[in-house]
Amino acid sequence: MAGGTWIKQNKVRAGAYINFKGKYDETVASERGIVGLPIVLPFGPEKEIIEIDNNTDLFEILGIQEEDACLLMLREALKKANKVLLYRINGGVKAACTSGDFVITSKFSGTVGNDIRVVIQSNIDDAGYFDVITFLGDIKVEAQKVKTSADLVSNSFVDFSGKGDLTVSAGLKLAGGENKAATGEDYADFLKELELHEFNVLAMPVSDPAIKAVTKEFVRRLREEDGRKIQAVLPDYKEADYEGIISVKNGVYIKNNVHVSNIEATSYVAALTASAGYAASNTYAEYEGAINVDCKYSDREIITAIQDGEIVFIKNGEKILVEQDINTLKTFSDGKKSEFRKNRVIRVLDGINNRIKTRWEEVYIGKTSNNEDGRNLFKKDVLKILETLESEGALENVTIDDIDVAIGASKDSVLVKVNAQPVDAMEKIYMTVYV
Repeated sequence: MAGGTWIKQNKVRAGAYINFKGKYDETVASERGIVGLPIVLPFGPEKEIIEIDNNTDLFEILGIQEEDACLLMLREALKKANKVLLYRINGGVKAACTSGDFVITSKFSGTVGNDIRVVIQSNIDDAGYFDVITFLGDIKVEAQKVKTSADLVSNSFVDFSGKGDLTVSAGLKLAGGENKAATGEDYADFLKELELHEFNVLAMPVSDPAIKAVTKEFVRRLREEDGRKIQAVLPDYKEADYEGIISVKNGVYIKNNVHVSNIEATSYVAALTASAGYAASNTYAEYEGAINVDCKYSDREIITAIQDGEIVFIKNGEKILVEQDINTLKTFSDGKKSEFRKNRVIRVLDGINNRIKTRWEEVYIGKTSNNEDGRNLFKKDVLKILETLESEGALENVTIDDIDVAIGASKDSVLVKVNAQPVDAMEKIYMTVYV
């Protein structure tokens, strides 16, 4: 469905076109907690979105043990996200083994394939039959009872091909599996695929300035042209200067002194942001499982980082906290005042957008007459949406006078003006004590 912002009432496609001006503003979402995450992996499906949650058997889907170091960012994201849209960003070379005309090839490319071996044993109960057992390391992952190689069926770890005779073997070990480094083109492919899915925040764990710029343009296009109010989290990207981009300045240490760099911490911040409700601020939110920061800053350095629009982790007693829940916007205007730097405010505004857009598409577009009665019905629905957000603690001082619904420049368009007052969290206390 079309959507986005508007300058003139000249849109061709049916849809909801909503602007945000600095006085008060509009935006919201019906479901939060979905994160897009590209990761370099040594095995697993390539170039496709895989939906992961805390009930997912990662070994079954990816062929990688959950505690493996390569899944660090996924584990960090799953601390907060309801769902992770995982994308293996890299490819590689498949491991393989040949025995005569009988060929075994790893299901996916990557070095994990080199840990696969296939054992062929005579079946003790049926003469002429074989047990063909697939192992990953010392883990038995699958077994088949067959008579010939033609009877073998591919499993989650290997493909069987060729028609050679089966002979008993203590282990046909695969070799030659390689990992490929991810390229800028790979990350562009990820964004194209992610766009086809519903999500709230994407993590882009990269240091390449070109990929960062592409990500910013992707977020800007979805937010402003398509009406999809998403955000992205990147490391060291204060120059983005945009409310849709969040920059992470430092990293943390978690259990067993495992280092999570600021690049890797983008996955946690993305999940924390995606899962936050419209009335929630992540200022002083605790980094779950963190025991220290990897870089401590002075008071002056933290102030500078905040002014630059960066997320900074600080150590407060035994807790590791987010100093302030902000995005990178630092060039303010009448249309985008300083409040737009606060991610809680952006979530409220995005929430208004998403709920009104959803209601418009489900109930009104192409179904309701564009007359006074129809516009009044829509006005009442907009009021209900604002009142619901007010009851959730996201807005305040909502009245019917905040909403104006009029006929647009054409007979099939509606011009809507909404004044919305987001609630921000208490962050500063100025106190004088007289003695």
